[in-house]
Amino acid sequence: PDDFYAWFNRGIALDKLGEYQQALESYDQALSLKSDHYCAWYNRGNALGNLGQYQQAIESFDQALSLQSHEFYAWFYRGVALIYLEQYEQAFESFEQALSLQPRSYMLPIRKLVLKVGKKLLAGFRQIT
Repeated sequence: PDDFYAWFNRGIALDKLGEYQQALESYDQALSLKSDHYCAWYNRGNALGNLGQYQQAIESFDQALSLQSHEFYAWFYRGVALIYLEQYEQAFESFEQALSLQPRSYMLPIRKLVLKVGKKLLAGFRQIT
């Protein structure tokens, strides 16, 4: 059907079932009908992240943020995807942006710690190779 909300809600349901590829396809259908919907881009980014497609996830989060730049979770999960790609400086910047929007979030100190440990591990690996 040509109904944005039918595709969008189908994507949400499939996401909750762990059917990330089908959820992604549903979000793509929804976005083909309404390309300026923040939540569809954000959910698409999460589905891609769950599929291990981190660069594409970042692109979806960026699209979501171009629509609503003050969204904590889009900045936060953008940072998570960047960690998986070992782009630690950019991840840190995303976490800083998220922290500026929601300074009392319990999640950020954990992610920032992971980021610092990741940087040290990466630096140690580079010295060995």
